[in-house]
Amino acid sequence: MSDPKTVPVGQAASPTDEVIQAERQLWERPGRATDPFDKRLVVYGQVSGLSLPATLYRPRFPAAPRPAVVFVHGGGWWEGDRGQFARHAAYMATEPGGRFVALCITYRLSRQAAYPACVQDARCAVRWLRAHAGELGVDAGRIAIAGSSAGAHIAALAAVAPADLWPSSGGWDNQPADLQAAVLYNGIFRLPVDASDTLASQALVTLLSGTPTEQPDRYREASPLTHVGEGTPPALLLHGDADTVVSHRQSIELAEAIRAAGGTAEIHIVPGVAHGGLNEPGHFQTCLARMIAFLSQRLSARPSPAPRGPDVVARPSPAT
Repeated sequence: MSDPKTVPVGQAASPTDEVIQAERQLWERPGRATDPFDKRLVVYGQVSGLSLPATLYRPRFPAAPRPAVVFVHGGGWWEGDRGQFARHAAYMATEPGGRFVALCITYRLSRQAAYPACVQDARCAVRWLRAHAGELGVDAGRIAIAGSSAGAHIAALAAVAPADLWPSSGGWDNQPADLQAAVLYNGIFRLPVDASDTLASQALVTLLSGTPTEQPDRYREASPLTHVGEGTPPALLLHGDADTVVSHRQSIELAEAIRAAGGTAEIHIVPGVAHGGLNEPGHFQTCLARMIAFLSQRLSARPSPAPRGPDVVARPSPAT
């Protein structure tokens, strides 16, 4: 594949709440030269004739190569779209919050291709960023991944699984797909999931082409906890303790495993918040601020001011 295909498609009003609101309402629309960030539609890979699109957000006037974040949406592996993280990406690419390049990806859903296609696509996006780092203003040595729910599972696997566990697909095979940090919202990290997590259990049957009894090895391989080890990158985990779709114990277990392996894991369990609630008003801004602070530290980016919004109570080290 040659140069990235780019089409300007975005605009926003200001680098604060207005940016977030604009991206919430219309996350793909014609852009203007006066927009506070550069937003482009790109194709980051090709698989069996299928194009893999993404929306790229960049600071409009970067002074130096920036760290980058690949965002992976949730939706039970079989639905959802990359607009889920549009608000996060818009803020992170806009001054004074503009410390990052952000890539919100579309990946192959489980009804299009079974596991591990979704993880292969996420890794392809990382390789694409590295292949075009110079022209995109990306520091190829500072790339993180973030995801929510099923997207957090995909992001975690992309970050912790061995580089040679699956063959590369989509292109840019001469580039590594290693990651320097991960941010994981209400994710699934131990398979099979608890019996009470019924929605996740049903979706996993589609993703993994069978039940845990029918596909025990595949469930073990697809469990991020299986692969945690010495080289696992630093991770920030965010979860609500009222989540009945995916228990917050999943995030606690992954954090404990990373720490036991000698790695770094920060975890914030938010009281009373159900599945997906961390992206709702009252929690969105605080979780975004935590993510920016974590990535600024782990990727050595300049800390950016927190977006405006009400705070939440969070426990930095939940009881086990």
